[in-house]
Amino acid sequence: MKLCLVVGNFPELSESFIIRLIEGLIAKGISISLHVTGSYREDKLHEHSSLSEAMIAGRLKIISSDSNLLAYAISLAFGLKYLPIAVKSGVRIKTILKSLRFIMELRGHGERYDVVHAQFLNLALPLAFAREVRALPNSTALLSTIRGFDITNKAAVCDKEVKLIQKNIDLLLPVSNSLAQSATARGLNKKKIHVVYSGLDVQKVQYRNPSELSDRPVSFIQVGRLVGKKGVDMSVRLIATLKKKGIKCHLKIIGYGPDEENLRTMVKDLNVEDSIMFVGPLPNKAVLEHISASDFLLAPSRTAKNGDKEGIPNVVKEAMAIGCIVIASDHSGVPELILDGETGYLFRENSPEEYTEAAMRALNNSNEIIAINARARVLKYFDTAVVVGTLVDIYRALPVIISKGV
Repeated sequence: MKLCLVVGNFPELSESFIIRLIEGLIAKGISISLHVTGSYREDKLHEHSSLSEAMIAGRLKIISSDSNLLAYAISLAFGLKYLPIAVKSGVRIKTILKSLRFIMELRGHGERYDVVHAQFLNLALPLAFAREVRALPNSTALLSTIRGFDITNKAAVCDKEVKLIQKNIDLLLPVSNSLAQSATARGLNKKKIHVVYSGLDVQKVQYRNPSELSDRPVSFIQVGRLVGKKGVDMSVRLIATLKKKGIKCHLKIIGYGPDEENLRTMVKDLNVEDSIMFVGPLPNKAVLEHISASDFLLAPSRTAKNGDKEGIPNVVKEAMAIGCIVIASDHSGVPELILDGETGYLFRENSPEEYTEAAMRALNNSNEIIAINARARVLKYFDTAVVVGTLVDIYRALPVIISKGV
């Protein structure tokens, strides 16, 4: 099987799930061509020895796009004959340019693939356009994973582009049932949709029992981009509320993003500067170490003002595998992972009062059984071996699946 995975920036600090997917597929004996459409950070590959080894062994080939203006100009000149079709399709100019560049690079490398799998729906647009203009043979199966913003935010994929995807992409793989519902709501054919969770190599994550809280300060942690949908402001207010209740606690915030300045101002205004630390972005290994040293992971995700939603935050799976108790909102696909009171604690999305109530339940309970149940659930449904096995089965069954008219 000749497989091509299409990614954006690579390797991306916040997309460790892509690394795990590549490692899992290579472990299954599948060789991969990785088409990087964004920034290729070759200097960062040394942080992932398994990928370097796979490249040396010829199991992984990386194709990097050139994203400068000259490259776009050449792509446009190359693709003039496709412009009438592009205009008729109604897709955006940026989609046309990216699609033309993709077609040119595909032909330049002379590769013919059995399967091309985009890792986000917006990255599937060049694939869909390439098939629309018959630059990709029908014998090549086209797939796309759906991870959250790429279906819930129309700035990522507009309605006319959804129609292009519906017509030309063979199979759509949302990472949660919640996102599958979002996909059908946008007009994508339910028959083309198969939920495949994003995986975590649970065996590589060391488990530790929840520690007794006793009289020491409670340690909370939140990990992710500092943007509205992550709800970091709610966690800052939670710490302020708990301190008013006389609970000794502190919060580490790992990540970066456009909301950092406002969050720092909020921390100062609420007089919790001595209890909240902004750590900044960290590689995945360091993040896991910080989670392991914490009592509770906070994940108060919510729908952003532009409609952007999460799938299932990968950091929640990581915390559950470690034994760090998760307090999370019931946003999007999170309830598919966390069963309230059984594998963690849930509260109603965007409800500060219920957030505080869930935190108090967590603080007042003995959480050893919950931690054991949480790791077991991640291992059963979200382990990389399980997820990659499902994906490989889909790849191999594609001729049958497509022939049934999905």
